[in-house]
Amino acid sequence: MRRDKRSRNGPFLENRRFSAHVRDLIRDGRAEEARAKCEKQARRGPALRCPPLRRRVHLQRRLHSS
Repeated sequence: MRRDKRSRNGPFLENRRFSAHVRDLIRDGRAEEARAKCEKQARRGPALRCPPLRRRVHLQRRLHSS
């Protein structure tokens, strides 16, 4: 039962770990590295399922908010 739940939540948990890593990079003053990792992940495809337009708007706000 627990393994089944983990497999369903896998993309969500992977995204949470990635986000925490990016926040750590930014906190450590490595914003350019964090930006590069985010752009690479964005090119790789959606970790979480969402409509393409919503995803595009979200990425534009995230990647170009500085």
